Amino acid sequence: MKRVAEYVEAKANYDATVSKAEELNAAVEAAANELKNEDITVTTSSQVVNSVADVEALLSAK
Repeated sequence: MKRVAEYVEAKANYDATVSKAEELNAAVEAAANELKNEDITVTTSSQVVNSVADVEALLSAK
């Protein structure tokens, strides 16, 4: 049962990380499209995140 509980916790953390990353990606894409519509050149870069903490750090930097 301990292994199952560990898996469930790890899966929940993974799902939370993916959800936050998708939210951040959508916000960046929307902002980039809005700027492009105003004829502003937009350059984006990508970064791999490995945890919710990584995503939260990116969100707090904006």
